[in-house]
Amino acid sequence: MPIPIFVLILLALPSIGWAQSHDGPSAPYAGLQEREIAGLSADDIAELRAGGGWRCRPS
Repeated sequence: MPIPIFVLILLALPSIGWAQSHDGPSAPYAGLQEREIAGLSADDIAELRAGGGWRCRPS
């Protein structure tokens, strides 16, 4: 007696779930908020922290 197709499908379903496991880091950018920004000078960072911005908008 041949094995019904649906039984084969039921046996294959767990392997599909295991193949899609995510073993990488859950938050790849975690901790980068503390990193220095190489493209900004100390004056630029101080101005941004003070809330001033760069005044790029035309007046």
